[in-house]
Amino acid sequence: MDNKYKNNRKISTIITNTVCGRKSQTCKNSIYLDIDDIGIPTQILGCAIRNAKIEESKIEEISKNYIKINVRGEFEVHVWYEENDNTNVVKSYEKFSEIISIPVLEGEEYYSKKVLSRISKQPTSLGSMIINKSGIPTISIQIEYTLDVEIIGEARLNVLCYIDREKEDKNKKLDFSFDDDEYDDD
Repeated sequence: MDNKYKNNRKISTIITNTVCGRKSQTCKNSIYLDIDDIGIPTQILGCAIRNAKIEESKIEEISKNYIKINVRGEFEVHVWYEENDNTNVVKSYEKFSEIISIPVLEGEEYYSKKVLSRISKQPTSLGSMIINKSGIPTISIQIEYTLDVEIIGEARLNVLCYIDREKEDKNKKLDFSFDDDEYDDD
């Protein structure tokens, strides 16, 4: 190192936003739809899941190694089924809530944490069947979807800087010359 920089050091702090944790998680759930009709369904003809959206993502718990995120959302389920040679449709709004544990970098401290989440794979039906739940015919649907979660935190980086004092002193010298004609009292 050049001797002229030896005593001209200072530490600067850079504050920036950074991803301090990320995880993608595939979720599988079963939902149950009660059928209000008097008859008993004989066959499921089709199922559609649409309008999935995330309502809220928030930090539930922070530990030394993990941050637990609660992701809540909802979607619409439409099921076509046959009953007494008639086709019927049942529509339901279903909610989901998933806890996702995200490992964080060891020894790093982040401030002002924000959670970003999205549905990377829309909910799809893995299968459906008619079951007898407590004596009531019910449609059971197995669904799968994938959630992506990122934790954004404010990171503070300390950087050692070397300052050229000669250049800095030259930049500080200002020329204050005034034209006397500007300030004449006429």
